[in-house]
Amino acid sequence: MNISNGKIGTRELLALILLTVGLKQTDVTPTALFPYGLTATWMFPIISAILLIVPFLLLLRVLKRHENKDLIQLTYDLTGNYIGFVISLLLFIFIFSTTVSYSRSTVDTLNTLFFPKTPQVILYVSLLAVGYFIASKGLEVLGRTSWLTAPYLFIALFILLVLLWHAMEWHHVKPFGGPGMGELLYEGGRHSYLVGEFILFTVLYPCLRSHREFRIASLLGIFIVTIELTIFYAAFLMVYDYPSVENIAFPFQQLTRIVDLGRVFSNAESLFLGFWAIATITRTAIYLYITVTIFAYMLKLKAFGPLFLPFTGVIFFLGLVPESNIENVLFLRESLLLQLNWLFILVLPVLLWILDNRRKRRRVG
Repeated sequence: MNISNGKIGTRELLALILLTVGLKQTDVTPTALFPYGLTATWMFPIISAILLIVPFLLLLRVLKRHENKDLIQLTYDLTGNYIGFVISLLLFIFIFSTTVSYSRSTVDTLNTLFFPKTPQVILYVSLLAVGYFIASKGLEVLGRTSWLTAPYLFIALFILLVLLWHAMEWHHVKPFGGPGMGELLYEGGRHSYLVGEFILFTVLYPCLRSHREFRIASLLGIFIVTIELTIFYAAFLMVYDYPSVENIAFPFQQLTRIVDLGRVFSNAESLFLGFWAIATITRTAIYLYITVTIFAYMLKLKAFGPLFLPFTGVIFFLGLVPESNIENVLFLRESLLLQLNWLFILVLPVLLWILDNRRKRRRVG
């Protein structure tokens, strides 16, 4: 049911993960999280990853028993057509709204900080056009493009942290407990959309060469992005301090402007902008591909190549609705679906595992 003629491996899936979850320090996500985590927001990735690991491993176990099925097919098979459709529809709405929100966030960043004289519509059309071109070529091309992009991005991120070392004040992350451990654990679980893509990426499970490669890429991805997001969220606090960080709409991009490489490289942020822009365009293509894939699997369509263009158009028009980046942040904070995301991320895998075990016992009995 996918438009790829072949399959991808560990490195391609890992790259897809790093460019989606691993870029959540560069969009509106940290701005949406700081009011809840306060000085302990850097712990959200750790809490979310710990809460995710057991449900995710259970889901991998179920998928291994049904190696030719993806998350949506498995949901239909274990819950029935009606409940399966409802669950698939909610998953689709979740990834679709995420795609709209993150793509608009990218355009706002480019328009506000780097291309203020360029019409927002032109930037949005350019972003989605390139994203559509990459996504429509299939999963293999998307995976290879991601693998070519990810290493250079992470080298740039590492260099950025090294150059900002002098600007970090370690005492800014105190108190370590932020709003209190109880509240921190509660909010960390409630905002599990921070790592929600790991569950959604199981729609690509049949497209991997083997279960082992999918498992290695996923677990390695969880480990890497948890460390990465934790470090950058802590860096935001150490550089900006709290509560000042709450009032910064583009914390990552502002970090790049702090870097000083002397008179020869007076506009160092342009260097980081290049790597970030390429990675973000690829990320848009990934979200578009996953959105269309879930929609096609939900409706049990065999060919979904023609869906990419109309979906790109719908994302474009819906993405123009928010008037500012502030409205985008408020959407992430107040959206009922995103507030209930933990049901999909933490409960759905456990539910599927229970139903699969019940079916297995009935067959044995």
